[in-house]
Amino acid sequence: MATAPKELPFLANSTDRDREECTYLGGMVWRETYLTGDIYRSLIALICILSILLIPTVSLNGLVILAVATKRQLRTNSNKLLACLAGTDLLAGLVVIPIAIAVNVKRAFEIGPFCELEKAHVVVFWVQSIATLTFLFLISGDRYIAVKFSLRYREIVTGQRIKKAVVVAWVITVFGTIQEIVIATRESTTNIYALYWTVNIVVTALFVLLCIIGITFMYLSIFLESQRRKKRLQAGQLSPQEAKELKKDVNNKATVTLSLILGTLVLTYLPLITVASIQAFTNFFESGTKMALISWTDCAAVFNSLFNPIIYCWRNQNLRKALLEVIHREKRENTPSVSKIQPSISKTAKESAPNQEAVLLSCSH
Repeated sequence: MATAPKELPFLANSTDRDREECTYLGGMVWRETYLTGDIYRSLIALICILSILLIPTVSLNGLVILAVATKRQLRTNSNKLLACLAGTDLLAGLVVIPIAIAVNVKRAFEIGPFCELEKAHVVVFWVQSIATLTFLFLISGDRYIAVKFSLRYREIVTGQRIKKAVVVAWVITVFGTIQEIVIATRESTTNIYALYWTVNIVVTALFVLLCIIGITFMYLSIFLESQRRKKRLQAGQLSPQEAKELKKDVNNKATVTLSLILGTLVLTYLPLITVASIQAFTNFFESGTKMALISWTDCAAVFNSLFNPIIYCWRNQNLRKALLEVIHREKRENTPSVSKIQPSISKTAKESAPNQEAVLLSCSH
């Protein structure tokens, strides 16, 4: 039966008391006393899952950004928002997941102190989650306008407005980052941080819930609009352009896509919201169990960064084709080309052919 490892000799001078002093995180910082056999196995499983999650998250989101940047036909307003979302999800793969792996390795093998790295993990996770949710909301809003106001879409959703929306989203993200860094690095009393965390958890939970409610509202509106237009099509009440769009099944595709986004968002973020909200006002969980649960709910939320590009590539045929073209192009560039070798072989054969004929003629004489 696996048990938690003993403390390594070269870490003996780092006491448990030193590792527990972390006023920013308060009771949310890891302590050596939490490491039981079950918690140790849980941490090892978490490290394995995060390690497996790392490469596909970076690869898929990187390919989405590359495809939108290199393919002119993909540079639409909708795809620009999608590329921004892929950028925030790429941040999860490049920064959030590696730090989460490092945090759990330190916990599992008692490599203290824990405070600074865990503060970094909390800050980058919070910032990345807010950015992802903001861009998911913007993408859902774009699809809502495209379906609800299809004839005025190009008038409402312009390049300038998309740029402004993206700037606002990144300003919110940067402001949140600066705020968290300043608070995390400031020395203050434990009581102030306890109050801050209660307020922060409530505000963050409300923000996430508002995003989910907003996306749900837009999903239902798109679904109802789709049903209404189908009835009007059957009654012959649609304009030719609206009828053409409906026959292409654009509304139904948008409805299915948003339902997948909403379902994924709820499945990945709701566990974190639930555990964090319960812990903010009660001591329902034991300390070790609490930390393990929060680590697993963080991991579930990070899965959203992998599912987003999968959903959009699956539902967007043009994006899917562009990604395949990018992959094939990279393979051709990284693989020695047979076509370059073949002409040189045929050229050598042609040059040697006259010499062979001359030898045969001389032999016949």
